[in-house]
Amino acid sequence: MDAKELDRLMKLHREWLESGGKNGERANLEGAYLKGAYLKGANLEGAHLEGANLEGANLKWANLDFACWPLWCGGTQAKIDRRLSLQLIYHAFNQDHQDKAIRKALEPMRKYAQEFIDKYRIDAPKLRGR
Repeated sequence: MDAKELDRLMKLHREWLESGGKNGERANLEGAYLKGAYLKGANLEGAHLEGANLEGANLKWANLDFACWPLWCGGTQAKIDRRLSLQLIYHAFNQDHQDKAIRKALEPMRKYAQEFIDKYRIDAPKLRGR
């Protein structure tokens, strides 16, 4: 996807967010090739990102709340800030892991998952365990 098209979609998405869905349109970036894209500070709340290639994309200070993070190789190696790192840790930590070794490996991450709640989402569900 070229920068001009991405800018157009982001403008429509911003209008969609600001109007509560009455104007503009929700960003549909499903399957988009965004490798190396500059999305620093972008508000991608609620955007469709399924299958998007975000490899190497700059997502520092971007808002990805209620967006679908692509869980494939194209969703790796993005440049992310502490808030997004904590959010991803929180979601990984707060699953009902059936594998005891995975639960044990994640336990040292508890403090980071809790930091996400304390600093950014006090309304988030409490952490599992303990």
